[in-house]
Amino acid sequence: MTDESSIAIFRNGSELRTSGLSSFCQMEMRVSVVDPALVDEGEKFVRFVLRYLVRDGKQISENDTLNYGYWQTKFMKASNARDLLEVWERKPDGSSFTPGAQMAVMYWRDQHTVCGGADTAFEPPQADKLAAISEGVLEGEAVEGVRYPAPPHMSGWWFLTSRYKDDHDIVRPVHLYHVTAARPDLARFLALPVGFVFRSDSSRVWYDRSVASQAIP
Repeated sequence: MTDESSIAIFRNGSELRTSGLSSFCQMEMRVSVVDPALVDEGEKFVRFVLRYLVRDGKQISENDTLNYGYWQTKFMKASNARDLLEVWERKPDGSSFTPGAQMAVMYWRDQHTVCGGADTAFEPPQADKLAAISEGVLEGEAVEGVRYPAPPHMSGWWFLTSRYKDDHDIVRPVHLYHVTAARPDLARFLALPVGFVFRSDSSRVWYDRSVASQAIP
């Protein structure tokens, strides 16, 4: 049985490229990362896409998007090669796309590390979901993050600083990509499942059953 192992992945510095996707009626793929230390993570991304294409029988065309955990990637026609799709990704603030997959693979790696350290599942929200934040979060103050059960448009995450005094009027909804653009140090915690709590100043992570058992508002 043919599977994704029949497709070769070639490295050229910090760039990876497939060979063999044409046999699945699919354009070849190229992805790059800025940090050479993330090339192995880039290969994990390529293998993730290959499973999506080959095992799941999907197709990817120009301008299609695909979420890689927390972050969204997009496939663009390469300007200097025929029949080749180049991987782009959302800019940190979510405004548009830029070439490469640096952020996508970094978020994937860091969030898996935190979830593995907590011995829990990897459940990343999408970056366009909303979080509730108090004053001081975007300004860089120490944060306690709590993930509650939430409706589909919300991530479930509440990010609170010492300014929060149980007054819901001073909590406002913000898209997660705005939070992680301003506070990249918080991004690694986001794939923790509902019921988890963390402290940004100590990196302490724990599970609170009373949080997980709350009803969705």
